[in-house]
Amino acid sequence: MKVVYSVATGVTGNYWITKMHPQSGTPVISGPTAVGAPKYYAYLNAGQLVGMVAGMKGAAEYEKLSRRRSP
Repeated sequence: MKVVYSVATGVTGNYWITKMHPQSGTPVISGPTAVGAPKYYAYLNAGQLVGMVAGMKGAAEYEKLSRRRSP
């Protein structure tokens, strides 16, 4: 795999960050809910996550960026 994108809450997101990334070096992107996002910022700041789309705000920001890049 080139990248793992986890859109989940609870232990599923933590699994990919703590198991997949250290064992294989595969980059992980997380898409937690807005209320779950604060616990993932530590992983993001430590470099264990390469990106995060946090809640509806993050989804709206991603949508805006992806439209900007489309021809």
